[in-house]
Amino acid sequence: MRSPSFTLFRDNATPNTSQESMKRIIAVDQRPASPENEVERGHHENALELDDRRTSTDTVRRVWVANTGDWWMIACFAVLGATISFDAMVVVTILPDLSTVLQGNPTDALWPATCYFLANAVVQRFFVAMSQVLGRRFVLFISVAIFTVGNLLSCIAPLFPVLLVGRAIQGIGAGGMVAIPLAILTDMTALQQRAGYNGIILLVSALGALTGPVAGALFIEHGILWQWIFYITLPLCAILLLGVQMVVRPVEQQLKPKRELLDLDWTGGTLFTASMVSVLLGVTWFGEEDSSHRLQTWVALGAGMVGLLCAMLYEKAGASKPFLSFPMVKKSSMAFTLVCMHSYLNFSPTLAAVFLIPITATALSATAAAGMLTARFGHHRWAMWLGWALNIASAGCMMLMDVHTSAQIYVPIFVAAGLGHGLTVSAMHAAIQQLADAPHVQDATIIASFLSTLGMCAGIVMTGATFRNRLTHNLVALDVPREMIDARTAEVFLLGPTNTTIPAVQQVQYESGVLDDFLKIVKTINSSIITIATEDYISKFVAGIGGPSPQAIDNNCQIEERNANAVIVFASFQCCLHSSRIVPIAAVSVRRTPLFRSLTTCLSMAPFPPPPVDTIDWNNVGFKVREVNGHVESHFSYSSGGTWSEPRFVASPHIPLHGMAPGLNYGQQAYEGLKAFRHPDGRIAIFRPDRNAARMRRSAEFVSIPPVPEELFVRCVRLAVAANAEFVPPHESGAAMYIRPLVFGSSAQLGLSPPDEYTFVVFVMPTGVYHGVHAVDALILEDFDRAAPEGTGSAKVGGNYAPVLRHSEKARREGFGITLHLDSKTRSEVDEFSTSAFIGVRKTGSNITIVVPDSRNVIDSVTAASVCDIASNVFGYSVEKRRIAYDEIREFAEVMAAGTAAALVPIRSITMRSRNDRFTFDCGGEDGAGGEVFSKLLTTLRGIQNGTIEDRFGWLVEVEPPPEGWVDAGGRVDATVTNVP
Repeated sequence: MRSPSFTLFRDNATPNTSQESMKRIIAVDQRPASPENEVERGHHENALELDDRRTSTDTVRRVWVANTGDWWMIACFAVLGATISFDAMVVVTILPDLSTVLQGNPTDALWPATCYFLANAVVQRFFVAMSQVLGRRFVLFISVAIFTVGNLLSCIAPLFPVLLVGRAIQGIGAGGMVAIPLAILTDMTALQQRAGYNGIILLVSALGALTGPVAGALFIEHGILWQWIFYITLPLCAILLLGVQMVVRPVEQQLKPKRELLDLDWTGGTLFTASMVSVLLGVTWFGEEDSSHRLQTWVALGAGMVGLLCAMLYEKAGASKPFLSFPMVKKSSMAFTLVCMHSYLNFSPTLAAVFLIPITATALSATAAAGMLTARFGHHRWAMWLGWALNIASAGCMMLMDVHTSAQIYVPIFVAAGLGHGLTVSAMHAAIQQLADAPHVQDATIIASFLSTLGMCAGIVMTGATFRNRLTHNLVALDVPREMIDARTAEVFLLGPTNTTIPAVQQVQYESGVLDDFLKIVKTINSSIITIATEDYISKFVAGIGGPSPQAIDNNCQIEERNANAVIVFASFQCCLHSSRIVPIAAVSVRRTPLFRSLTTCLSMAPFPPPPVDTIDWNNVGFKVREVNGHVESHFSYSSGGTWSEPRFVASPHIPLHGMAPGLNYGQQAYEGLKAFRHPDGRIAIFRPDRNAARMRRSAEFVSIPPVPEELFVRCVRLAVAANAEFVPPHESGAAMYIRPLVFGSSAQLGLSPPDEYTFVVFVMPTGVYHGVHAVDALILEDFDRAAPEGTGSAKVGGNYAPVLRHSEKARREGFGITLHLDSKTRSEVDEFSTSAFIGVRKTGSNITIVVPDSRNVIDSVTAASVCDIASNVFGYSVEKRRIAYDEIREFAEVMAAGTAAALVPIRSITMRSRNDRFTFDCGGEDGAGGEVFSKLLTTLRGIQNGTIEDRFGWLVEVEPPPEGWVDAGGRVDATVTNVP
């Protein structure tokens, strides 16, 4: 056993304590286990107390030094803080998506965060009071268990209301996980050492706040199931459940009788919580057009306000043990003004999701360093003064920023903001401890946490409602019909890049209004911060009003209690609410701004790909044109060097084109068709764009168009899909995004010679299956030749398709879903269907052979080639590419049409009227779902395209976010005559 260690500390600043009975503690460094309800004095059970009457002005007291067990306990508290920070922040970036996935109203998208913070704030005081009866470790364990239960419920939530319940339960558990470690740390450490250990916990907690939004953004970007934002917290919960039991020990705690649980302020807490919920609901509904909503809004606001007033009066006069400690709030206003500003940077999802890296990295180091320096020298005012100065300067600079601000400007501003925040947080925690007298130290800490969390909760709802209402009024100002404006209109626009309920001519104006409103709100926030921070800075630094002198604080002198004006209390609370008003902008609005898109792309945190828009019925997509964000263009000119220009984004669906362009007059054009698919994990992939690029190159040669380089083709296709990613249908719908690349002669040309200029464009739109999902009957066209033997039959040009339209329409009226062409020279061999390639299936016993035509008049089908590869390499079928005689058609067991738009379509029959022939094939019975071979080939093809079957062929090309600022740099090009080549 080690020898006893005698540790004395001489505090020369304490007032004269002559003739007072002082106790000197001799600490023996051995710690046998003790029952939890025993009193631990000086954190050492073997401490010896010696009475010592001193006439000196010096007070003798011990200095506590952490041993290994204490460090394990502090590490546990740090992990608790990191878990809470991570859980609070990870959900913010995907709140709008959660409301859509779980069939909630987008208006209520912010309520999962609101429920969490409200429950968190209210229960903190109750958990501390319960811990004085049941023991700190036991209550902390129960808190972690409650948090885990809420986490599990959130994981399996089938509907949005269930998620709200789960988040509220998580908030209750988190309240105990916040409050109990603060209480234990107050019990365990001396005042001048507390800042250092608190800084360690804050540092690790800030890491959780840093990684939370990053994880949430990555889930959106890579399409990971939303449940994983809760799954990833479960291992931490398991570790904490074990760690709390193993390493957390009672410190200087004597348990009170269990009957005191009945004396807790349950009435005040319940009344306050119900009133806050009523107020927040009223704020959420405020501004909706419906008259019934107007009535319930005022009822909710009125009832909530009256309830809050009653709760305050009850806490002031009626509660024996109020959960709101008004005596503590009567202290100097400095500490609570600091608390109010704390939530502005520390918990702001805007900073976490957008400004995260430059601010948080600086804030982390500043918080830790300032905490250590405060603990070492016992002075905190330098950190408060410098922190406020940096906060004022950075907020002022942020007011000058706009969407065009470059990284060279905003990064130093955010670094200054992070540094100011870190210093202010450290000073705040030191001031809270030093401004309170001994009986109220715990009250000060918990009240600070309560106000900060409550301000976060109220700010989420208040700003979300304000911002949403401004956008709704913008719609009215743009003369959008009233019947098109409902409670969801503004939110739907915020959740997706285009609100299809708004007329197209008003889209650009509306988006500009959104951006203006967003910038105004952010500037208002920063101007308010400057006002509040400047007032506090001047009063503390220059005039010394509203707080004790630096000498009084730094020397740890007892602070005289002064009654604060009620206005100070109210202002502090309002400041706390104001400090978090930027939160919903991050969760909803900021995702729509070019500044956000550029920053998040730069930081690899962009929410890409975004979820599908909710303005389309994805179960009934159909095969028709739908307007999207825009298209991609590239231009070629022989007179300008003979090269293709860099791709640019164009929002207008129209192409400005001279009436004498060869593309219109002489049919000088070629086009392609391919698809993009959304995978189960949310990623988007394009199917074999390289094959389409090669085919367009060959087609362009037929019509004297300079070839589009394959690399440029693939790049433009990927950019077009990326710029319209929210219109890629959801995986479960079975639909896809159809991609239409097109190249044509675009400059005015009168003579029959190649023009000087050409345009390459890529359009995209969500579509279903062209021919549907059931078998169709085919008719052989006998009075029309699709292409001459040496003509353009193998080129994908418009001239091969327009002439057949009238024949296809006539056949459709007669009950035929598709038409088939024979060779034009002998009419004895199969060429292809009008819209698709021909595939025949021969069965000889157990041997299966896939047969496709080998004709110079058919287009090289990408889908047919893929099906042949699957048949050969996956199922081991024989594949033959050869001439197919007409008389061989009757020998096929199955026939199918293959094409991009149709995928695979089973053919029920083929009719040739001149011979009175009608050949029928296996199509899966009366339902026409396709035969056995068809089903295997289609299932595998779709599985590869949709990402449910491994792409062993390397056919898929994943879509990535467009370059920073590329979409906005393209501009909203107007289809005016000034843009015509």
